[in-house]
Amino acid sequence: MAFETENNILRRYEDDGTETVTVPQGIEIIGEYSFTGSENVKKIIIPEGVKKIEQYAFWNCIRLKEIVLPSTLEEIARFACWECGSLESVKIPENVVKIGNAAFRECDMLKTVSLPHNMESIGSSAFSNCISLETVIIPNGIKIIKQRTFYGCLALKSVTLPESLEEVDEYAFEACRLLDGISLPDGVKSIGRHAFDTCRALKNIDIPESVEYIGSSAFINTALVNTSDRPFIILGDGILIHFNSENETAVIPENVNIIGERAFSYKKGLKKVVFSDNIKHICEYAFESCEALEEAVLPDSIKSIDNRAFSGCRSLEKVVLPKKLEFMGSDVFFDTPVLNEMQGDFAVQSEKYLLKYRGSDSVVELPDEIAFICGGAFSGCDTLREIKIPSGVSNIGANAFEWCRELRFADIPKSVTSIGRSAFGHCRGLTVKIHFNGKKEIGENAFCRGTRLVFCCGGREFSVKLKTDMVSNADINGRLLFDFAADPNAFSFDKLTENNYKIPAALCFYEDGGAYTEYLESNAKTALFYAIDEGNAEQLEKLFSFGILTQSDVSDGINYAVDMEKTEIQTLLLRCKHNFFGDSADKRLDEKFRL
Repeated sequence: MAFETENNILRRYEDDGTETVTVPQGIEIIGEYSFTGSENVKKIIIPEGVKKIEQYAFWNCIRLKEIVLPSTLEEIARFACWECGSLESVKIPENVVKIGNAAFRECDMLKTVSLPHNMESIGSSAFSNCISLETVIIPNGIKIIKQRTFYGCLALKSVTLPESLEEVDEYAFEACRLLDGISLPDGVKSIGRHAFDTCRALKNIDIPESVEYIGSSAFINTALVNTSDRPFIILGDGILIHFNSENETAVIPENVNIIGERAFSYKKGLKKVVFSDNIKHICEYAFESCEALEEAVLPDSIKSIDNRAFSGCRSLEKVVLPKKLEFMGSDVFFDTPVLNEMQGDFAVQSEKYLLKYRGSDSVVELPDEIAFICGGAFSGCDTLREIKIPSGVSNIGANAFEWCRELRFADIPKSVTSIGRSAFGHCRGLTVKIHFNGKKEIGENAFCRGTRLVFCCGGREFSVKLKTDMVSNADINGRLLFDFAADPNAFSFDKLTENNYKIPAALCFYEDGGAYTEYLESNAKTALFYAIDEGNAEQLEKLFSFGILTQSDVSDGINYAVDMEKTEIQTLLLRCKHNFFGDSADKRLDEKFRL
């Protein structure tokens, strides 16, 4: 047998016609592509000591029926056994904590798989299109069934889900046509779009009250929907997922709390909907293209309406919105008379909800009565350069100013408590002044990389230039920055780890002493270089006035300014050096001085 190894890694096996292959002792990693396309191998024995099988290691070993895995194995990487069409069963050892994306995808003959009790993660599409797989027991510890994990497992009849489960992601079990029942444990909060789509036999499903979200078409083309004679299909804690009727009027039952995604969409004959007073949330596309729907009188119990909830309702002429709506998505009334027939630059509903701006001014001052800038209200407005937001506005919706390419300045008052996702997305060269009076809810990617944020908090101002799209869920530094601005104190300051955010905050609050003073005195030279990069004369003046720079620091700063071609800053530094140090040796200033 021909093995190519390197530093305890099996790099390549050359197929010599052997049907049973035993990997040599001493190997710790089965390298990527090491057995790919080996047509004659039917059985592989992996010895103790191997800890990882890398990506594509056994890809397209079309005659491979059996893999003997060692107890030392800890990880099976993505696509490791993809298209091993003859593989019949797999017993994964107890030490394996992670199976990568598509690790066993399209293993056509795989009937059984034994998963270890200690497993923490099963990747997306890990067993997708394993058309012979019949039974799966998912171990406790798994929190998410990821996208397409069991997609297209046509023979799958039984799935046991763990108590640890919190989410079933989109397409997770789509097209598992023989699956006739499933029980979701308490603690599951979310069922993604198309999660059980085309599970044609699925009729019995136990959904706990903990479920807060069911995505569109999660149960479409199932027996649960297709064979039901109930006009309203309600799951979990009052989530209406489907209106199963062609009636002109729908009186929503009292036990409905949420109208799910596309629950009524494309019901062409629906003219009237009577909403109960218990409804709290209307999901995306809930009434999309209900072309005969004439009015929507929404009760005050409703707190949020998602994107395009009533889009394409071409007969919709009357809308009454809730008095205390907390969220409204983008284009909720797109392509409806409610929006199309409104006159003037500002399309305002119920006197305070700005649905759309249709003007072309470069500077826009919103009417004082506006309390809610709805999602997408200014999206794509290429002429807008400055927006003046009145003090009564509480919410800036998702995508509200996205793609306003010429927008250069926005002033956000204290009254704004929520800024939606991508609210100022793709607004390059933008400066936003944000006034704080407590914590604000900031949506994912609310501001894009390069945006200048001027924080007004505690009677003072400091500005930062964002290094990433802000604030993504992964942008911990961005979240911490907003936490500090909402409540400036030593504790929230110490949590900041990004110097580009910490330095301007310390400059702003230096005179309060404590953590601010200690940090800046320990990082005086770093702060000097930061101010030079910013080209910020005011910050440089502050640094000199604090008396924390040495002559050596300033000399290094001058050289840096020369290298960066910062002519004005270089001149300022030379003057400051002369004024503060003259011909004296390297020393710290003893007195504060103002330029």
